[in-house]
Amino acid sequence: MKENKIWNDYLPEDMQEHWTVYECLKESEDSSTFLVKETVTGILCVLKWGRNRQAEFLRNEMEIMEKMADRKLSGVPKAYRIFEENGEVYLVREYIEGMSLAQMVLQKGGISEAEICRISRKICQTAEQFQNPDEPMIHRDIKPENIVVTPGGEVVFIDFGTMRSYKKTGRVILLWWVPEELRRQSSMAIYRQTSVQMCMQSGRQCCIWFQRAMK
Repeated sequence: MKENKIWNDYLPEDMQEHWTVYECLKESEDSSTFLVKETVTGILCVLKWGRNRQAEFLRNEMEIMEKMADRKLSGVPKAYRIFEENGEVYLVREYIEGMSLAQMVLQKGGISEAEICRISRKICQTAEQFQNPDEPMIHRDIKPENIVVTPGGEVVFIDFGTMRSYKKTGRVILLWWVPEELRRQSSMAIYRQTSVQMCMQSGRQCCIWFQRAMK
């Protein structure tokens, strides 16, 4: 893997001493995601940079990931460090080897029914961990791009910038669009996004929803 000096120049000087940038994974006007290597340990990590509203998302992501680490949840990456300089935020988290569902579907043009069932079961098992009655969490951005399947077949959720947690017992919602969150009803339910499953099967993004009441 070869160092990319062009992207390395985007990091503050003190960070360049500790991290080497190899690839830009995602880029927009106010945020970027890089594949980096820690100089001392040689460990591959993901470094996320953000400013303006994206900076607030990264602060929230770090807080959420620390809470999930305290709960010892599986299927989520570890958060390592967060830096701030001149209003810009840099978050370093664990690199998850594998392929997002979006990439998998694009590569295969669809996934077998057996594989869809297996992956869907893993997604539900991971999402179920967010249903802590004392402080339930709402991911708010479940989609194929934010679900990584590892070479060993495990499912890992990524991107928690818009995730929210609530102190009081409430509803857990796992959707792109979450109108029920606004109503704040006391009963707990989980809304699974069948568009993820339809995407795996057909290779297209879909917008079909269904509800499954939790006991």
